[in-house]
Amino acid sequence: MNEIIKRITAASKMRFRPGANFEQISTFEQETGITLPSAYKEWLVVSDGGEIFCPDGPQLLGVTNENSKLRIRVGNGIEAPETMIVIGRTSSGDALCLESGAERVVQWTHSPLEEFISWDNFFRYLEQAEEIYGDEQ
Repeated sequence: MNEIIKRITAASKMRFRPGANFEQISTFEQETGITLPSAYKEWLVVSDGGEIFCPDGPQLLGVTNENSKLRIRVGNGIEAPETMIVIGRTSSGDALCLESGAERVVQWTHSPLEEFISWDNFFRYLEQAEEIYGDEQ
């Protein structure tokens, strides 16, 4: 398991759903035509959605809640372009997205609608979230 995932799962004030298994992740990818980056898949095995660094940290989405707002989805008017895969929301309401076909994570602001900041991959995003919200624990 990646070191940042170990630190976050050991921290307090987290609300995790049980992890998805590889079959569930694969089924999601087949049904949606979305290939998730390896870093996010590693996270999904630990937590298939939930909140990190409560109460101010982001809410992350999973792959197993078909009829829920907690399911990962393609932008389609969810305050992100259709080329973005929405994987969560910040406490301010910005969308956390994966760039389709890439490892890059993007925070897409809702006002104005634009890219605010990005990270090379999901692990880098978690490291910055830990820096920002971890001290509040």
